[in-house]
Amino acid sequence: MESINYWLSQVSFELLLGILVVLSIALITYTSIRVYHITHPDRNKDSHPRPPKRSLLIVAGINIFGLIILGLLFQNLFFTYPKMVYTYPAWDDYWNDYDQPIEVVFDRPINSKKLVLNLSPETSGTWKFEKAIPFLPFTRTIRFVPDETVYPGNKVIAYFTHVTNVFNTFQNREEFLQFNSVELPTVLSSTPERNSKAVHVDQEITFQLSHREGDYVDWEFKTNKEDPAQLLRDDSDVIKLVFESPLKQNENYVIKLYQIPLAQSTGSGEITKKGQKQEAYTLQFETVTTPLVSSMTPQGGGISPATSIRIEFDDAMDKTSVENAFTISPPTPGTINWEGDTIFTYAPSSQLSKATNYTITLQEGIQSSAGGITDSAINYSFETIGAVKVIGWSPTPGTTSANIDSSIRVTFDQAVDHASAESLFSIEPSVEGVFSWEGNTMIFNPTNNLGYSASHTVRVSSGVKTVSGLDSNQEFSFSFTTQPKKVEISVPLYRQVNSKECQIVATQMLLAFKGVSKSKTTIFNEMPKESVVCDAENNVWGNPNLGYVGDINGNHDCASGNRGYGVYWNPVSSYMASVGISNQVMRGMSIQQLTDQIEQGHPVMLWWQNGWSTPTDVSWYTPDGQYIYAVNGMHSEIAVGFIGPNNAPSHIIVNDPWRGRRELPISHFTGLWSYFNNTGIVVY
Repeated sequence: MESINYWLSQVSFELLLGILVVLSIALITYTSIRVYHITHPDRNKDSHPRPPKRSLLIVAGINIFGLIILGLLFQNLFFTYPKMVYTYPAWDDYWNDYDQPIEVVFDRPINSKKLVLNLSPETSGTWKFEKAIPFLPFTRTIRFVPDETVYPGNKVIAYFTHVTNVFNTFQNREEFLQFNSVELPTVLSSTPERNSKAVHVDQEITFQLSHREGDYVDWEFKTNKEDPAQLLRDDSDVIKLVFESPLKQNENYVIKLYQIPLAQSTGSGEITKKGQKQEAYTLQFETVTTPLVSSMTPQGGGISPATSIRIEFDDAMDKTSVENAFTISPPTPGTINWEGDTIFTYAPSSQLSKATNYTITLQEGIQSSAGGITDSAINYSFETIGAVKVIGWSPTPGTTSANIDSSIRVTFDQAVDHASAESLFSIEPSVEGVFSWEGNTMIFNPTNNLGYSASHTVRVSSGVKTVSGLDSNQEFSFSFTTQPKKVEISVPLYRQVNSKECQIVATQMLLAFKGVSKSKTTIFNEMPKESVVCDAENNVWGNPNLGYVGDINGNHDCASGNRGYGVYWNPVSSYMASVGISNQVMRGMSIQQLTDQIEQGHPVMLWWQNGWSTPTDVSWYTPDGQYIYAVNGMHSEIAVGFIGPNNAPSHIIVNDPWRGRRELPISHFTGLWSYFNNTGIVVY
């Protein structure tokens, strides 16, 4: 039975329905005729008639067989589940023609009243049912006539629920058709290509599409420039971007192309909806660079009259444009030549004039082979060799710190006669020396050093003879001063932590200088100390000439407000002697005595006022009535060097436990040192 139904399902509905009708009529006709003959036999024609009962059985059998055939046909036509046998568009095909509606044909009639129709994406239009036979109520064809197009690049689904036959013998069956709207075009390539270099300013910009986009896509663009431009489209598969003016040189262009899906009215063609804008292509390229001059020779002054002009470009050039743009002033006849495509040369027909300023000009509009073009003139000048000039001195003119071993260098702008230049050289005060040469530079090497803080004037008189130019016609001179004398002793620098331990730390520096290593704590513990406690009411305290007075942290107050004090020179001198350091206390020292000791390598520990604290008198008495001179801000440092001559230095260099290595102006130094009568300990 199933095989018969399958065979019948392959035969069209109309053919099967025709067979059913014909068989039904034939069976009825046959039965009617046979029954009539059986019931009205013609004896004259049939000499041996069949018995009526037998004839009726034959007719009944034929009717039963016919009814079975008719039943099978009827069951197949009206009780079989309808299946889709034809669709437009075909499964997963493209709906390219919106004038042709969506069409679904079933192999058997469907119950159109039960059928529910859905379409995604939702699109306005009309669903229509077509009768299989115009005069019979049987429907097996469905059509959707759209009022608008579907966005290109979309998946379209026609979904049917409650699909059943005319007698509704199947419940909740579903069918669907899946296909695509018009294919969205893609950008395959561009002109120029992505990341192109040296793109000509007149380059046409085009985008090659995968296929003609029709009227279902709109295009927009965006660039990183403000130059006006527009998109041009035609019936081809190419989109053009046209700028109103040529592209700019030396620029990086970024162009983004966007596509916007459109839906249109199938009747009027008007746009009904716009989809989401999406980036379709990004084109980046660099335009041709403006041709640049890499080098021009000659330049500057002192140029030989026999010189040729040479201009080197950074790119291959359009030679004609360069030659037409070249001028030389004053006008000078000559011959143009090229070295490859990048080097232009101009050889004057005769030597250039001496002592003359020449200007070379390349007018705007010279072009590179790639299409780059200059938009302004290029100028440079040079001066041919003239009278001999001095163009450089060493030491630097006006310097006050020239090395005492300096050589004196005089540089001329051209080759000169050595003997002539040497004979016209002089230095004041006079210094003995010998000459040497490096190119156009004359070097005077003094036999002895030039001395500290010595001022000298160097002259080159007029008349220095040239080799190829003109003799000098003026005197050249400059002055300089040598460096001041600077003497320094390498004494270690230590820093104090406690407010009243400067003498302890200064002592530690001197011990270290002499190779004796002791900590500040050890030195303080070993240093003589005064045990007298300050009597503020009677202004009585210990004697710093005998030992350390007060506390290195400054915790003991006295009537003067002084918190701790320190120790004077004699106890410190005795302590250093006790550890093997040879030394001498000197009072009332002169500046030269101090600098002489330093120059001999003897550092000096100083007692003075620190220069920051207010130098008030904080003197007191010892318990036995001895007057102790004291100043607020008493401080000790190590004199380790000086700048200038011994008898009149400009600065004294000190190791300050509080503030580090310092260079003090002599006037400042002497004022502070005088508070304690220029007292110091010289360490030998």
